[in-house]
Amino acid sequence: MHSQMLASARNIFIRNGRLLAAYLFWLEKKIDMRFLVKWGIVQAVFE
Repeated sequence: MHSQMLASARNIFIRNGRLLAAYLFWLEKKIDMRFLVKWGIVQAVFE
């Protein structure tokens, strides 16, 4: 039961993390190309 709560908390954190990353992406235009590549991979996986 405890591990299930941890798993759901991790899912929420990941979801909010993606929103935060998107916000930071629009906030700061000067982003490392390596980050852009990683972000593109993440978007491709989740779409």
